[in-house]
Amino acid sequence: MGNGESSQAYDHSDAVLSLSPRLDLVDSFSPARWASDNEADLDLGSMGPALVGDHVLAVGKSGVGYVLDAARLGGVGGQLTEQPICAAYGGSAVDGSTVYLPCSAGTRAVGIDADGAITPRWKATVRANGPPVVGGNAVWVTDYHRGLLCALDPESGGIRAQIDVGELPHFASPSLARDPCLPRHHDGVSAITGI
Repeated sequence: MGNGESSQAYDHSDAVLSLSPRLDLVDSFSPARWASDNEADLDLGSMGPALVGDHVLAVGKSGVGYVLDAARLGGVGGQLTEQPICAAYGGSAVDGSTVYLPCSAGTRAVGIDADGAITPRWKATVRANGPPVVGGNAVWVTDYHRGLLCALDPESGGIRAQIDVGELPHFASPSLARDPCLPRHHDGVSAITGI
């Protein structure tokens, strides 16, 4: 959730929520600094939480990454660990214990260890800032400011290939289908093969 307005009464707005199939609140997590996050519009809701094994990684506009126990989110201030990572927007991609994050300054990869520790892995060498997807031995991400589709090396973040696909909407995530990568742009969808 995000974009809370209250800085006085706790309202579950700067939070990760667990809901039942009937949409009843089962569990939640909020940073201890939820009130100041709400005042400054620095909520967790700018990126969806990522399930990483038995953990959940939540990162938002504040740039702080919170690792939670997936079985018990922890309530207010109940994270297992926290660490500055980046301001993240959109959806992330998870491959094993690695999370690829859509950071405003470029894609980043972090590892989530068995004890919940966050281990930085790399920052992309290109300002690819759209939500990533993983497949075909690459991390696919868009640079929506420059209209590029980039294939990044999942181990280093280095550029394997990039192609100009035209103007892209913010937060557009490419889709993968066997060989082609399908980025959505303002004029439709392109099918990119052979990268």
